[in-house]
Amino acid sequence: MHRPLLAAPLIVALTSFVAMTAIAQEKLTRRFEKAANNPLVPLPKIVPAPAVNPTTLKKVELGKLLFFDPRLSADNTISCATCHDPRKAFGDAMPRSKGAGGKTLARNSPTLLNVGFHSSFFWDGRAASLEEQALGPIQSADEMNQDLRQLEQELNAIPGYVERFQDAFQQNPNRHGIAKALASFQRTLVTGPSAFDRFLMGDKDALSSEAKQGLEIFRGESGCVRCHKGPLLSDGKYYRLGVAYRDQGRAKVTGKKEDRFRFRTPSLRNVAETGPYMHDGSLKTLDDVVMFYYRSLPVIGPEGLDPDTEVLAGQSYSEMHLLVAFLKSLSGKVPEIAPPLLPSILESERDTSISPATQDDNGFLVHTIESPYQAQQTTVKVLLPKDIENGIPRAVVYVLPVEASDQTRYGDGLVEIKKHHLHQKHGAIFVAPTFADLPWYADHPTDSKIRQESYFLNVVVPFIEKTYPTLTNRDGRLLLGFSKSGWGAWSLLLRHPDTFGRAAAWDAPMMMDQPGKYGSGPIFGTQVNFEKYQISRLLEASAAKIGTRQRLILTGFGSFRREHEQVHGWMQGHKIPHEYRDGPQRKHDWHSGWVVEAVELLFNSVNK
Repeated sequence: MHRPLLAAPLIVALTSFVAMTAIAQEKLTRRFEKAANNPLVPLPKIVPAPAVNPTTLKKVELGKLLFFDPRLSADNTISCATCHDPRKAFGDAMPRSKGAGGKTLARNSPTLLNVGFHSSFFWDGRAASLEEQALGPIQSADEMNQDLRQLEQELNAIPGYVERFQDAFQQNPNRHGIAKALASFQRTLVTGPSAFDRFLMGDKDALSSEAKQGLEIFRGESGCVRCHKGPLLSDGKYYRLGVAYRDQGRAKVTGKKEDRFRFRTPSLRNVAETGPYMHDGSLKTLDDVVMFYYRSLPVIGPEGLDPDTEVLAGQSYSEMHLLVAFLKSLSGKVPEIAPPLLPSILESERDTSISPATQDDNGFLVHTIESPYQAQQTTVKVLLPKDIENGIPRAVVYVLPVEASDQTRYGDGLVEIKKHHLHQKHGAIFVAPTFADLPWYADHPTDSKIRQESYFLNVVVPFIEKTYPTLTNRDGRLLLGFSKSGWGAWSLLLRHPDTFGRAAAWDAPMMMDQPGKYGSGPIFGTQVNFEKYQISRLLEASAAKIGTRQRLILTGFGSFRREHEQVHGWMQGHKIPHEYRDGPQRKHDWHSGWVVEAVELLFNSVNK
C-alpha cells in the first residue's frame, strides 16, 4: 500500500530541483560557494546535490522512511528522528542526546535544518559529505550501534524496502543506497525565508527596530560577522572558544595539537529554535550565549592553547537584548514533515487480502482480512459518523479488543460507542480490529503468525487510512482500551510516539513485569521479548519522546487500582505528563460506564 510521503509544497519545490540538468547543478553549486564568502546574503531556496547522487523523488521518499525507522539501530528503538525531531527544529532540545542503551552522548545534536548547504559535517568536521555523515551515527557504538552488514540483511528481508530500493537505485538494499537516500531526504530540509532574508531582499520593515540595532552590533562592534557569515551565517571553520577542555574536538580528525578543543562554527539559521547551544549543550538560552561572549569567555587555556577569540569586555550589557532580537529574526519556516508508516516487517502487502465492507446487525461496516501476520482470518469493524459523505478527514479512535477473534465475554466496545453516540458527538471514525490470538499488541520473537503489532501497524492502520477520509497525522490516531488492551494502547503509543497521538486506558495491568499472567506468555514468548513492550521500561525510555502534552490517559479501575496508583506515582516522580482519574470502581467490561469519560478525555486532552 503506497502512500504519499511528502507535503505538496515540498513536492513542487523538489520537482523543479530534480529536473535540473547536470550543468545547472554545477552552476548552482558555484553560486553557493561564491555566496559563502559574502558577509550577509539570503539563504538559497535549493540545496545543490553532488553528481554522484542527484536528488530524485524516489530517493527522497526512501530516505524519509529510513530517517524515521528505528530498525536502523541495533535494538530497534532509535531512529535518526530520535535526535533530529521535526517538531523540535530537527534537533532534540536536549543538552546532549541519549544513545544506545540510554547512554548520554558526549556532544549536542545539531539541527539538520539547511544541513545540505554545509561543506563538512559533525562538530569536528570528520565527514566531508552528507552521504558520509549519514552512516556515522548508525555505526557508532555510542549512538545507534548498528552493524551495517546486519542492517543490510534486515532491510533485504522487508519486501517494501526491497521494492523501494529497486525503484530508487535499481539494486537491493545496501549501505551505499542507505547513505544516498538519507542524504537526499536531508537536502530537502530547507527553511523558508526569515525576517532577516526579507530584509536583505529589500523589505526594510521586516526587522523590528531592536533587531536592526542588533544587526548593526552583529556586523560592527561585536565582530560576530567575522565567523557567522554567508548564507548559513557560518564560515564552516573551527575555533577554540574555551567552552570546555575535555573534548579534543577537531584534533581527533587532524591529529594536530593546535586543533585541540576546536569545533565548527554552527549555523545561526533558526538559532532561536535549536537550543541548548555549544558542542556540549552547556548554554541553555540565547541570552546565555551572548553573555558568554560578552563576559564569560576565558582568557587562557591549557598548554598554551588559548581561545581563538577574546571576550567583548568593552561592550555594554545594555545592548545584549538587541543582539538576541536580531538572532531571533533568523528563523524561517521549518519544513512540516509527518512521520510515515513504515514498510512491513514480514511479507509484502500483496499477501494481505481485505474484503469490501458488509454491514452487520449493529450497522457496523465489516471487512474480512487474510494476513500473513495472523494465524487465521480476522476482521475490522468501522463505525462512521453520519456526515462522513462530506469527505472531511476525521480522527480515528482504535477501539482495541481484550479478547481473541469475535469473543464478547467482556462486552463489545464498538456497541458501547454507538450506544452513547460518541461517533456523532466527536465527528470521529471508530475502528475495532480483531486478532487471531489473545491480543497483547506484540510480535512473537519466532512465530510469524503471531505478529500483532505488525498486523495492526502494517495492515489495519494503512487500510483504514486508504479506505476512509481520515487524518493521517499523529493526532488523528487515538487508542482506547481496557485490561490487556489498555496496556496495549499505552505500549503502542510509547513504542510509536510519532504514529499515535493519545492513548486512554481503563483498568489495565500497567505494572506487569513478566509474561505469563492473563494469557500473555504465548504472545510474548520470552522475557527478553516482553521487555521490549513492558510499560515501565517504555515510560523510562520514551519520557523525552512523548513531549510535554498529556498524551497518556489512565481513568478509573475495576480490578487494577493498585497498579494504576503505582504507575501514576511513578510518572509523577519522573514528571511525565498524563491524565489520571481514580475511580469509581466498576465491573471489568466495556459496558460498565467508563467509556464515555475515556473518549471525552481522548479528545479534550489534545491541547493539554
